[in-house]
Amino acid sequence: LDEARLRLKAVYAGAGSDQRAALAGWHLQQGDAEGALEAATAKNAANSTRAFLARAGALAVLERHDELLTLGEAGSSAPSSLQAAIRAKALRSLGRVQKSDQAMRDALRASAMEGTVGQVVEMADAMGASHIADEEILGFCAQPPTADGGFRLARDRFDRRGQFASLRAARDKALAASPGSAAALDYTRFEQLL
Repeated sequence: LDEARLRLKAVYAGAGSDQRAALAGWHLQQGDAEGALEAATAKNAANSTRAFLARAGALAVLERHDELLTLGEAGSSAPSSLQAAIRAKALRSLGRVQKSDQAMRDALRASAMEGTVGQVVEMADAMGASHIADEEILGFCAQPPTADGGFRLARDRFDRRGQFASLRAARDKALAASPGSAAALDYTRFEQLL
């Protein structure tokens, strides 16, 4: 690993942020979080979403939670939803649960506008904040602009997890917010057929 690390360091010396992020990902797969930090520098993380996520992953593995919080607060070209999710993870690891929960709520709300809902929900689940993701998904269902997409997400999530009461609540909210929601109407027909 040390030999490969030295060779790759030379090859990637002049590489762009995304290429260095790919190298950081390789280091993480090898269990080499320090190598990942070398590849995905703080400067690269500021300029690339992939580098931001790679650096965050390495800091989390190394349990350097203060640095992870700094990364989430430093500003990056990464979507604000991902930055907020990283802050939430760091805050939770530092024992600041209320602030973590609020940061995750902010991340989920921003994700609906940025197209990162899947990633942020996955991050919420990984850090033990599934209940927050569930609440926010129900919130998406209750808003006219996000009702149809929110219900699609709710149907997949709640059906897979056997949360049928939550699924019905999501459908009801989606239909109330957007009576023409194709996803909610399809699910209603499905239930009628059953």
